[in-house]
Amino acid sequence: MKGFAVFFATTSAIIGFLCWYSQYNYDFDNFYHLGHANLYWRKGPAYRPFPWVTYSVISQHNSDMWWGFHLLLTPLWVLRDPVWVLGVAPAFLLLLHVLIARLALVRLKISQWYALAVAFGSMSFFTRMDTVRPQALSSVLLLLVFSALVTGAPWLSIGASALLGFLHPTLSYMVILVALATILTRRMMKGEWSPWVELSCVAVALTVAVLRPGIPDGLALLKVQLIDLMIAKKAGAIPNFGSELSPVEPSYFIRSMLGPTVVFVISLFFALRSKREKDGHALASGLLISLGAIGVSMLITRRGVDQFVPFAITSSLLLIRQTGGLNFFAGLIFATNSLISAGGFVWQHHQRKHKLNAIDFRGASQWLIANTQKGEIVGQAVWSEFGPLFFWNQHNRFFGGMDPIFQYTYSKKTYWAMSLTAPMRIPGQTGTDDPKKLGEEEPISVVYPKLFKTRWLITHKFTSPAMQDALKEDPKVKIRFEDEYARVYEFLP
Repeated sequence: MKGFAVFFATTSAIIGFLCWYSQYNYDFDNFYHLGHANLYWRKGPAYRPFPWVTYSVISQHNSDMWWGFHLLLTPLWVLRDPVWVLGVAPAFLLLLHVLIARLALVRLKISQWYALAVAFGSMSFFTRMDTVRPQALSSVLLLLVFSALVTGAPWLSIGASALLGFLHPTLSYMVILVALATILTRRMMKGEWSPWVELSCVAVALTVAVLRPGIPDGLALLKVQLIDLMIAKKAGAIPNFGSELSPVEPSYFIRSMLGPTVVFVISLFFALRSKREKDGHALASGLLISLGAIGVSMLITRRGVDQFVPFAITSSLLLIRQTGGLNFFAGLIFATNSLISAGGFVWQHHQRKHKLNAIDFRGASQWLIANTQKGEIVGQAVWSEFGPLFFWNQHNRFFGGMDPIFQYTYSKKTYWAMSLTAPMRIPGQTGTDDPKKLGEEEPISVVYPKLFKTRWLITHKFTSPAMQDALKEDPKVKIRFEDEYARVYEFLP
């Protein structure tokens, strides 16, 4: 118990400092997820409508794809202060991440301190774990499912699978990879054919993922996010959509996968030189899952890094253990990789040109709440700014948010008209077609009132200076609110 208390206190201090220092606390996705959790805090978990994204298919379906994750975040609103909620949420999730990783590793008879090596597996992996996204938990829940399966804890593996399906339904299919790996390696290593626990994990994960309020609407949104996106990208009309769903490219491999790969190669070298008897089931399963995650990353989506990193680090730990124990040299290998990842994380934060703040859109949102009618539509310059706008202002409605495929599927015309910062767009103008096709464009002050029935535009001050300079010169546009972070423009008749 004393050892856990020291681990918990040390981990909490490290996480608290990094989350206090980090700009990723104010990642735009954080605002959306916590804003949706605030809805459930105020209106109850059964609340379904989401009309705040007016020109998006999400507004047409009464379902929340991340319902379980948002329920987990809801109690954080007991803090009441939105700035405190934004600061505490990433630390809360990251601490849960490390504690779940600790449980998985301890079951594999690996020191609890290596849970930090999992969290700091690579710079990009830690960056994603330090934001308010369900991946912060699903990545290590999958590791816990694996650990429970290979150590003979069926109820823990089934419970972890259920929790994974509840918190992150769009990733529940990865339980299939873990199940296949453990079934096949047990058959090859031990000659046993007993797949029933693994099949139960798969069935439970997928069932829980589907059984949620608004099932038909949720499946419709899932189709848009996955299938419609792939079709649109394959057609070549929107190559910039869903960059996180693109395969890994060299620069992303360096940031996300190089460190764990190097650690794995070093561990494999020393394990092969060892003449000790090998316990192959857990190791072979971990290796097979790591290879599967690499395949997902290289061929389908770079989000496979969320599974590759924890399994590559865990497989490396199992390899090192084959040499006779996790000694000082092993600790040095993993500590070096963790320090490089943490250093890259700090450097990346330091290099950020425009520092994000919790209150970037608070002042402008408060002005809109006081000066517009409830439900009045407010335009936004960039779709990704929806998160903080929704977080601070649920009085108005906006154009769209979350993945842009939801806006594109709703209407290609309104999507392109909303894309004020699209490549080759004339500053201060917009149109209902891809600007690369040299379609007809008109001033924003003409298009927005006519097409979107709005007389407002809100934007961050550092968003597209050329566009904002053009707006300032337009006689039909007036700045109605401005602080050090954001502006509210009004389109005059």
